[in-house]
Amino acid sequence: MKEIYMIQPNSVYGDSVYFPYAAGSLIAYAFTDESIKKEYELKKFIYKKENIEDVINGFNNPFLVGFSCYVWNYEYNKALAKAVKQRFPECITVFGGHQINRNSEVTGSDYADFVIQGEGEESFRNLLLYLCGKEKIENVPNIVYKSDNGEIIANEVSSAFVTRVSPYITGWFDEIVEKETLKFSAILETNRGCPNRCAFCDWGNIKSKIKNFDTDIVKAEIDWMSEKKIEYCYCSDSNFGLYERDIEIVEYVIEKHNENGYPQKFQATYSKNNPHTVFSINKRLNEAGMSKGATLSFQSMSSEVLRNINRKNMPLENFLELMSLYNSNGIPTYSEIILGMPGET
Repeated sequence: MKEIYMIQPNSVYGDSVYFPYAAGSLIAYAFTDESIKKEYELKKFIYKKENIEDVINGFNNPFLVGFSCYVWNYEYNKALAKAVKQRFPECITVFGGHQINRNSEVTGSDYADFVIQGEGEESFRNLLLYLCGKEKIENVPNIVYKSDNGEIIANEVSSAFVTRVSPYITGWFDEIVEKETLKFSAILETNRGCPNRCAFCDWGNIKSKIKNFDTDIVKAEIDWMSEKKIEYCYCSDSNFGLYERDIEIVEYVIEKHNENGYPQKFQATYSKNNPHTVFSINKRLNEAGMSKGATLSFQSMSSEVLRNINRKNMPLENFLELMSLYNSNGIPTYSEIILGMPGET
């Protein structure tokens, strides 16, 4: 069996660390394929910034090491990949995540064999099939790699994948929950994509349409989090509250919380285009003691800056009305300002 190691190191907050959700989603999706089940074995998730020498010593005979990258782990992942190549020069290294695109410094480097840009499920699965002789390299979307003569080749970029497979309910995190002494925080993804094009945001740069995931799967994930006593659930949707069904999802979270106390807190990045649904959600969470505050964000008050970053805020009158509504209901709120954007004085 070809050994796979997945790397998504997160920061430890007090006594809590996040699940390696992105890496887990790739594995869960890939291992629905029977050929991959026969050819590969997932050996380990690395989800904390452990000593690199200790990590390498924990590898047995790695065939492939996958790195999920964002700003908080990018430098660590590069250092670990270099160490992997030094100790195991034949090991295949794959880089992906929000931090990665065709122009990233890892592209074409000696320590990254393949780069996946954009959504990774279909790309990672097809790459594994290619590496075991079951697929052609040209049928692996979103990858960038070097040819035998050193030329950089970028395959077609695609944002579509067939279906979502949950790493929670398929059991990929069960073992680390049992072994880890830290508490876990969980990412909940009910949809993917964003209708907005804010220039400062990764969602805006991806320019993808929203794909809603099956509500029954979302509820099954909430069941799993409640059963595993996950204290903090963060919804990674770009615009939670955009759809009426989001109220149903929050009501289900609260129902599980009332049954056994978990999740204890629920937080989301809320839609700015559906304020009354968002208020209804936050009112329910606040009454259940699960709210960490509602976001009413103004990234800038300058009309020039807002034009430069493709952002449109709600009218100030609406904002004041909402603030009054939240305050009269005793719901904590906060706002966000981003300093140093183009056009700011």
